[in-house]
Amino acid sequence: MGLLSSLSLTISIVILLLCLYPNSLATTSNRVELTHVDAVANLTTAELLRRAVQRSQLRISSLTAKAKLAGSLPANPVHPGNGEYLAVLFIGTPPQEFLAIIDTGSDLAWTQCDPCVECYYQPSPKFNSSISSTFSYLPCSSKLCQAFQFHGCNQSCVYEYYYIDFSYTRGFLAAETFYLGFNPVHNIAFGCGKNNDGAGFSQAGGILGLGRGPLSLISQLNLTRFAYCFISFGRPDGRGFLVFGSPPNLDGTEQHTAMIQNPSMPSAYYVNLNGITVGETLVPIASSTFELSEDGTGGMVIDSGTTYTALEETGYEPVMQAFKSQVNLPSVDGSDFGLDLCFQLPSNSSSFQAPKLVFHFDGADLDLPQENYFVVDPASAVVCLMLMSTTGPSVLGNLQQQNMLVVYDLESEQLLFRPAQCDQM
Repeated sequence: MGLLSSLSLTISIVILLLCLYPNSLATTSNRVELTHVDAVANLTTAELLRRAVQRSQLRISSLTAKAKLAGSLPANPVHPGNGEYLAVLFIGTPPQEFLAIIDTGSDLAWTQCDPCVECYYQPSPKFNSSISSTFSYLPCSSKLCQAFQFHGCNQSCVYEYYYIDFSYTRGFLAAETFYLGFNPVHNIAFGCGKNNDGAGFSQAGGILGLGRGPLSLISQLNLTRFAYCFISFGRPDGRGFLVFGSPPNLDGTEQHTAMIQNPSMPSAYYVNLNGITVGETLVPIASSTFELSEDGTGGMVIDSGTTYTALEETGYEPVMQAFKSQVNLPSVDGSDFGLDLCFQLPSNSSSFQAPKLVFHFDGADLDLPQENYFVVDPASAVVCLMLMSTTGPSVLGNLQQQNMLVVYDLESEQLLFRPAQCDQM
């Protein structure tokens, strides 16, 4: 069954449940299913790698530019890249599908609204506010209208929200009922986009911002926790999930590390990376390499919208050298995949045992399984390290977070994580 057919079936089931059991939604789960943007694309390993590299490069370059220019940029610009994981939500009464890119690096939740002045193609119908009995425009005097760097008044709040790659959404700030799983939440402010454009938006109807700012769904719900679990890279049959609130899957084995805030990038979630081990060797990296500076540069962002982890270049190079010295295979050109470090497997082998990779955070060690940092291309028998270099903030990408339960505890400012099989939870 294709993605659109599955979504249509899901919508029908939701509407049927609303009709038969109108009071049941308040007591059901706030868990939302996630799928990877490439899950149904039927791509080869090489194609998956190239697409992931392109998305990561866009995202990382934009985060770098924002960090360097934070003092002179408007308050809102962030970059959702080309999107990585898609959530199926429903909004309005009766509920309409909202296929959204989840993004921990931005705040605004918005979707394309009919009638559109200028909208990009999306694979599902646009939101039709005229048939929803719970839709309302928000006034210009509302606090959330004032939270936009660019806003105006045309009987109600008019917004402009720009991303640093020059993507944008423009429209009216409105309130609507959102269904988080089968759980309805009323009067959520969102962008009803009438003029939207961006190369990274076309897989979905809009963005679901999960950042720290006042426009974020997380802030509007006053959540103290949210969590996600991402499926393995390139799995067409797998499903991850996003949970609003505390997930029921915590078992006490989770590791904890502090989340820190960067006033120059207030929507982003930062963690302290203190060091990296390759194999049995603690890589010699200066202690200041991954520190968040007083001017807002540096540090490490944990991000749902970047595929590959990117390390500040002075930390990246010694990590590359450590892998080169410990992998007893001939190096090959990885430019076809967009990656820097690749090795040729023996002709009689398709398996590979990599040196372990561990990220050392404050109070926690992220010991990565091999599939989270090395990938084998069966067609060429080439194995590549899935890390990138950056001159801006380092980024903990979603590929390194795959098959892990990741919990954002906003009350204690802690990030919790442990290994998990996401589609079995």
